Amino acid sequence: MSENKFDQVIADHIGDIEMPYEPASWDVLQSKMNQLSAPTQAAVPDTNAFDQRMRAMLEEVDIPYQSAHWAQMAQKLDHSGSINRIKKYKIAEAVIMVLLVVNLQSILNNGRQWFHMPRPQEEQEQTPDMAAKSLKKTRQQGTGTIASAIVAPGLLPTMPLAASVQQYTTSLANDKALATTQSLLSSAIVTNTTILTPSTINSALLGAGGQPIPRGLRPLTLLAALGLDKIEQLQPVTPPMAGLIMPVEKTTKQFSKPSKTYAMAYGGTERHMYNGTDNYATQFYTASAGIRAGKRTGKWGLEGGLEYTPTTFRPENDIVGFYKKDGRVLATQYDRVRATLVSVPARVTRQIARAGKTSLHAVAGFTAHFATNKSYDYEEVEYVNAPSSAAVSTSQPATPNANGILEGSALYGNSYLTADAGMRVEHRLNNRMAAYIEPQYRRFANGRGVGPNKGKNNALGVQAGVIAMIN
Repeated sequence: MSENKFDQVIADHIGDIEMPYEPASWDVLQSKMNQLSAPTQAAVPDTNAFDQRMRAMLEEVDIPYQSAHWAQMAQKLDHSGSINRIKKYKIAEAVIMVLLVVNLQSILNNGRQWFHMPRPQEEQEQTPDMAAKSLKKTRQQGTGTIASAIVAPGLLPTMPLAASVQQYTTSLANDKALATTQSLLSSAIVTNTTILTPSTINSALLGAGGQPIPRGLRPLTLLAALGLDKIEQLQPVTPPMAGLIMPVEKTTKQFSKPSKTYAMAYGGTERHMYNGTDNYATQFYTASAGIRAGKRTGKWGLEGGLEYTPTTFRPENDIVGFYKKDGRVLATQYDRVRATLVSVPARVTRQIARAGKTSLHAVAGFTAHFATNKSYDYEEVEYVNAPSSAAVSTSQPATPNANGILEGSALYGNSYLTADAGMRVEHRLNNRMAAYIEPQYRRFANGRGVGPNKGKNNALGVQAGVIAMIN
């Protein structure tokens, strides 16, 4: 039978059912509806009476004194105060770090001016150096054009040089190739206010038959011609050699060689792997900032500095103690370690590759980590039954004090050592500044750590910052 036919059969049977009419039932229903639509004054609850009753009941409540509750409240208040104090210190330290980085360039420039003031004779000492460079270039060029113009007013020849040239050329008089050297030397020695042109100098460097003078005599010829054997005795009344010797050459913009001494400012982040006893392990992240100073000799370098790292992690779930309360077994255990680490890194660097302004350096060394201030957080955990070997007290156990080095505690439990290794990529921005990025790995080497129990703290992270050349 289909669904429609079944519904039709049911409808046919029900359609003939009709309830008999009873007027009394409708009168009762109407009276009940009238009562619901118009409630009486007695139906309104008396809120004042309820408040009075609850007040009387609460006034008789007496909560017994629990020293553990007050200890927890005092601990939370102390922790809140410590957090506020640490926030103020960290904000001040961040502002100082930002100001240091912003003004690092001007500080370095001022330091360079203070400690590297030019000496009075420095300008005069530059003259022989420039003259020596010009003579070196002259020997390399041979008989080619060595200068566009050389003006030597007021440079007089000296007798020691002329006498030595005379003696040297006389001893070689039997050699026909050097027979004309004596006359050329005597004629090349300039007198007061003599102007030597490139053609004059080139002809002075040629011997008989147009053959160039041997290399051993060329410096003597030029020294005699320019009168530079006693150049250090000249007074500043004569023009500086920078104006006398003007080689014509193409100049290209080049960066100077890196300075040996430098300073660094950087920041970074690390992922720590904390390993405790009984195969307990956890991970946490930190952010750090620091400064270093270094010195390089060739491709090797040494660095040292300070780093600042706020740290928060969950230590191993060690239980401080068990106690009973209201028939329940509770345990007080460690929840968080909060510490401020000040680290002292020592590094050795080695340049292994360079391409243009970018260089690659291998970095290795050690870092000593110290907890300057520290605190522990605790939590309460309910146990069904305490271990048979555990002592269960009737009151909450006292929690250990957690203090850092600057809070009166010792190095033990507030320090550890790591061995570090990384690869640094540097890119020169200009003659004084360079940017770098350095991935690094830190391996626990020694110490107890900063937690309530000994744990090995390894880290993998990256640092980035700037390098400023000092000199």
